[in-house]
Amino acid sequence: MNNFLSFLFVTLLSAFIYICYLYCLQNEYLNSYGRTVRIILGVMSAPFFVCYYWSFIKFSFNNPGYVDTTWEANAEENNIPIEKRKIRNYTPNKYTICDKCNFLVRPERAHHCRSCKRCVLKMDHHCPWIGTCVGERNLKFFFLFLFYGLLTTLYIAITISPKFILALQESESNKVIIR
Repeated sequence: MNNFLSFLFVTLLSAFIYICYLYCLQNEYLNSYGRTVRIILGVMSAPFFVCYYWSFIKFSFNNPGYVDTTWEANAEENNIPIEKRKIRNYTPNKYTICDKCNFLVRPERAHHCRSCKRCVLKMDHHCPWIGTCVGERNLKFFFLFLFYGLLTTLYIAITISPKFILALQESESNKVIIR
């Protein structure tokens, strides 16, 4: 239930920001651009929001790399070949036991998440905003989520900044000095 609320929060917040941006474009707020430019800006913003939301969905619903009881049976398959190892002091076939997961055998770089109550491969952190762990299998989508969020924010800031600067200049010139 907590994961659903986190997912709903980010979804509604993202939709609210996008709707506010489109409202600013369509309601003559940016009338200095002209109608055609406003339509083009609105259409150009869609891929940013689509990529942002796509990476959010993939990050939210991908398994972060939970370790389960079948991991021990597939331990040989999960070993990294010697030529691909980049971890210092890595010892093959070294496992640890998690006392919180009923003594589950887990790989060397797995950690137990207190929020999810499971062990996660290469766990980075538990993201409270999304309600899931960031681990080996969803780390790429987490970075894409952050990257597209940054791009979307920059796009909105750049397209709205001329009007914002103009509004600041007008407010400075209309100041009334009270003595």
